[in-house]
Amino acid sequence: MHGAKRHYQVLIDPARADLLDRVAEKEGKRATALIRDLLHDFLQGVYTKAEYQKAVDWRNAMMKQYGIASTYEARYEYSGIKRVFDDMVDDIEKDYKGWVEERDEERKDYWNGTIAAVETISKNLDWRTYAYSTGNTKWEEIAFWVGKARNFKDEYDRPNNSDERKLLLKQQFSQFHYDFLQTASDEFDAFATRWLNNMPELDNEFVVTK
Repeated sequence: MHGAKRHYQVLIDPARADLLDRVAEKEGKRATALIRDLLHDFLQGVYTKAEYQKAVDWRNAMMKQYGIASTYEARYEYSGIKRVFDDMVDDIEKDYKGWVEERDEERKDYWNGTIAAVETISKNLDWRTYAYSTGNTKWEEIAFWVGKARNFKDEYDRPNNSDERKLLLKQQFSQFHYDFLQTASDEFDAFATRWLNNMPELDNEFVVTK
């Protein structure tokens, strides 16, 4: 330890070390300084997502307590839940200013990047058969969920859809997602939190309670 700081020694694969050196040179930094910056950003991101999840969990619990079925209901706003939740999110944004930009970038790549990649994996029957043979049902659940999500997207993007029709589709898919999570595996729940819950069409994420 150096004062309040700790000293770590890390062994890095030569090819990755060369890449690190090139990136550090391009950034005008020492490799060790770049590692510190990358680690700081990573830990800040982990902290931010955890804090945001706490806010979401609080909101969901309050909605359930007051019998509010959706964030689209007027009661979600006039009950005060929306205001408190928005204040919590604002505090997170102040602590980590890059979080909003990062989330927006993830949303831009949601359908053509994240979901497209998940679809490719889930359509690999050999992989799904192997995963299922190990007793893990996660990929069966993912394949089913992604199919529903793609159907939602196709319906949502139909020409001449009215705002009322889009709102109805959002509500229906939110309800499907909530219901699905009630019986899905913990592995699917964790996967959804990491990869699926940032759908750009649903500004309020997947929040519907019965």
